[in-house]
Amino acid sequence: MIAICIGAAAVIGLLYYFVATAQQKQQVVIQNKAKDLFNTISQASTVLKTAPEVLATLEARKAELAKREAGLAADRDTYLWMMQTIMPFIQPRKNLNMPGVSQPVIGADSLVSRSPYKVAVFKMKGVGYYHDFGKFFADFENTFPYFRIQNWDMFPAGGGSGSDGEKINVSFDIVVPVRPAPEPAK
Repeated sequence: MIAICIGAAAVIGLLYYFVATAQQKQQVVIQNKAKDLFNTISQASTVLKTAPEVLATLEARKAELAKREAGLAADRDTYLWMMQTIMPFIQPRKNLNMPGVSQPVIGADSLVSRSPYKVAVFKMKGVGYYHDFGKFFADFENTFPYFRIQNWDMFPAGGGSGSDGEKINVSFDIVVPVRPAPEPAK
């Protein structure tokens, strides 16, 4: 009888060790998964509660982007756009003689990688006084904050004496972002 009791106790102990502890370990794993799932659901519900605010912010930023893109060069007929934008800016400057703008060279924007925008580079030349060009460059970059003036070079206009002897020839590039063409509707 004692041997049966000891055997039964040993069997119960072995069953408890192999079955019950394994189930307890599995129960702990399931409880941890349930906690993780509950945390994920609570985070998702928090995000869902802020969805209207996020959508309103997104729409406001899309409108702001569209407003800013309206001032960029058009994807089609960039030269005409440039003439309509820049020439009215140049014409009131009587002391500067800038006869025109070259056809643009359109390429990828080298400053920002993965940018959806291309850039158009227009070459310009002009004759005028140094301080008039300085005012022009400052006014230009303040009026058109997304455009760049680069690769400018100046040299004496030469040939004359008097007030014309103080004039300089200036050549420079105007770099203009080109807004991407609208994506076709799906």
